[in-house]
Amino acid sequence: ALGSVMTMPPSAGANVVGSDAQNFNPTTNGLDFVTVQSAEVLTPGIFNLGLFANYAVNSLPVQDDGEDQFKVTDSLLMIDMNVGLGLWHNWDVGLSYPRLLRQAIDTKDSRGQFEATGNTEIRLNTKYRFLNYSSWGAALVLSVNVNRIENNPYVGEDAGPTINTELAFSGQAYDYAWGFNVGY
Repeated sequence: ALGSVMTMPPSAGANVVGSDAQNFNPTTNGLDFVTVQSAEVLTPGIFNLGLFANYAVNSLPVQDDGEDQFKVTDSLLMIDMNVGLGLWHNWDVGLSYPRLLRQAIDTKDSRGQFEATGNTEIRLNTKYRFLNYSSWGAALVLSVNVNRIENNPYVGEDAGPTINTELAFSGQAYDYAWGFNVGY
């Protein structure tokens, strides 16, 4: 399992994309949008594979020293491997496997950092479309994020899974597609 090291007081937080160690969460079905759930679901029997790379700077927790807050003090290179499958009419499931490939850290600052590269979490989801009109629709999305980071400053030690419920609305207006998610 991947671990992290904190050199400052820990803080707690919650985020629908998981344990806050990663704030990029591509959808597993690959339909309509990259990070916003749409009301669309995969057709039964359709299998989707996705691979996304993301690069983030200044995303690790750092003690504020009052200096220039715009300088780059850390960077992370991660990938997300995603799988989606249409199960039945209006229902699909998915799995995300994000992985830290590389981190670069300016060690002058007191900060949190990963002990090693590797898998950060496993995200499972299922989506059921319950409204399907000609120009818009709505779906219920349930997801579970299983933290794989030991000593994670965002969820604490021995934290259980993060469970998320969302309503996804999407549609088409003229030549534009729109999507809106609300969740807890």
